Amino acid sequence: MELNIGQVISNAFGMVKQRFAGLLGVWAIYFVIQIVLMFVLFGAIGSTVFMAGLDGMGAQPDPLALGVGAILLLIVSYFALIVLAFASQISLAHHASPLLSPDIASSFKAGIRSILTVLGLVLLFIVGYIIIAVALGILVAIMSVAGDFGSTLGAIAAMLVVLWLVCRLILTMPIIAVEGERNPINAITRSWALTSGNALRIFLAVLVFAVLLIVLAMIVGAVLGGGLAATMAGAGGTDSIAALSGGVIFAVLVFGLISAVSAMIMSSFVSALHAGLSPTASVSATFE
Repeated sequence: MELNIGQVISNAFGMVKQRFAGLLGVWAIYFVIQIVLMFVLFGAIGSTVFMAGLDGMGAQPDPLALGVGAILLLIVSYFALIVLAFASQISLAHHASPLLSPDIASSFKAGIRSILTVLGLVLLFIVGYIIIAVALGILVAIMSVAGDFGSTLGAIAAMLVVLWLVCRLILTMPIIAVEGERNPINAITRSWALTSGNALRIFLAVLVFAVLLIVLAMIVGAVLGGGLAATMAGAGGTDSIAALSGGVIFAVLVFGLISAVSAMIMSSFVSALHAGLSPTASVSATFE
């Protein structure tokens, strides 16, 4: 199936507009879960590591045990947050799909049900990343024998390979979210099949979409940044501390909102790509 770039971008922004409240609700649920998970991980694992690091007399912590515990803390926390982030992307992709008419609860459940799938997917991606990184590193090293030109050519070739792989695997998340695929290998092979012959069109769609997002971000940043600067510049004396505090709070809120909208837009985009390449796509019915 040939990809219609204009239709994909139109559907992506259209779904954000149509389902903004629901998408924001799904994002907010996972945001709260991430905050709670961070507190639980750092609290529980940190206290366990500290207790394990005490010697028999309970006098001094064992530096080696504390060091190992800190590393384990970082690994477990990072991996858990990655899995949760992937699950949130699946829930957002589920809610943003033009092929579905979901509610917040069903989209949240879609992400939670996919946790084991996401776990396997993350492990596969890590292994694949290592293999590809080593292979591309060897390629660049071989090309560097030809001098600076060879190094540059090798780096460009490596970048093109990475972009091609991204375009071929970009539908993995919506396949899990929308089609309900629970086998990570099947999700990857399904994405590979759907994107066959459309890698260049997908790249162009991603490029156009990225340019639009950058332009929108610059406009929003200029408007909000200018307003914040004017507010803080207009305050003086005892009001300066209040203005600074208010500015910081405002900046945090704006950053959070931008993060939420960015996640919603990106999820809508990959869902629109999936709908545009899926044989069962019936996008127009969503907007009737």
